[in-house]
Amino acid sequence: MALRNYDIILHLGLPKTGTTALQQHLFPGLDSVQYLGVQQPRNQAQNELFLLLRAYAIFGKGDLNVVRKALNDAVCTGRPLLFSEEEVLIGQLDGSEKHSAMGTSWKTKLKRLKDAVSGLETRVVVTLRDFRQGVFSYYSELIPSIGPNLNPVTLVQQSDLFGIWRFRELEQELEAHFGMENVLWSHFPESVAPTGIRQVWEVERPEGLPRVNTKTKLKDRTVHLENTGFLREAAKRVSWLPLKKALRRLHQEGLDITWKKAHPVEQWSPNMWAELSHLEQEAQEVMSRHATRNETP
Repeated sequence: MALRNYDIILHLGLPKTGTTALQQHLFPGLDSVQYLGVQQPRNQAQNELFLLLRAYAIFGKGDLNVVRKALNDAVCTGRPLLFSEEEVLIGQLDGSEKHSAMGTSWKTKLKRLKDAVSGLETRVVVTLRDFRQGVFSYYSELIPSIGPNLNPVTLVQQSDLFGIWRFRELEQELEAHFGMENVLWSHFPESVAPTGIRQVWEVERPEGLPRVNTKTKLKDRTVHLENTGFLREAAKRVSWLPLKKALRRLHQEGLDITWKKAHPVEQWSPNMWAELSHLEQEAQEVMSRHATRNETP
């Protein structure tokens, strides 16, 4: 069904499937929709309606009725809204601060988002990726936040933080909230290639999008390069929350001495992948099932 037949399109990632490239190089230029952030880079000004919906969905802040009214008023302008925010599907890590993306379960955030768009014709776009490539890339990117001491197998099998990589669990949640007929599944890297962009986003003459990647791949490890700075590093070491937030804000606004901090991540062993084989099989089944559905006229 054409995008114009919906009131709102929710583009939720997954993380590590080209979301940043889409947000930076495609979505702001789409004439067929009203784009609600993320404006990349994140430290620049964001759309007020995006911030309102994001605050409610991710942090539970604000009044649900106020959010709904703002969305309905925006829909009345005639073009569907496009909300793109992969942090909705970033799960909870025990001990994380409540104001962070990892402070709340992804299932709670997804339920809040569903409540906010209730009554609107809604399309959900989710991009899947090969399980091995995707889950390891996700783990590597989270290393600066979670540290290297947590067992990767336990994280993937049991943690809320990695719940979205249990594809059957993700599929069930999306179906329960939005109905499977309203969820469009695409696959990375095809989703950022011209054919995928044309099919999903209805662009007549699309160009392929650049990949945004901060990793260096070596034979036995991956090196994730974190954009950090003096103030950001200081924020990690203070416990008083107001000061922590202030230091982070200054860093985000570019008032910091910055550099690339290297985080080497060893490749997972064959034994670790063997322990995750049942989840890998589930992921392959889900990807295959939705690839077949997408091909059906």
